[in-house]
Amino acid sequence: IDGLRAALAILALSALIALFFSHRIPKTQPGSAGT
Repeated sequence: IDGLRAALAILALSALIALFFSHRIPKTQPGSAGT
């Protein structure tokens, strides 16, 4: 069960990080990358 909890923790962290970056990236580079 420890593995399940670890997997859930990793999924939660990755989701938070993804949301965090998705909100920050447009502010740091507003179309500078070109993509």
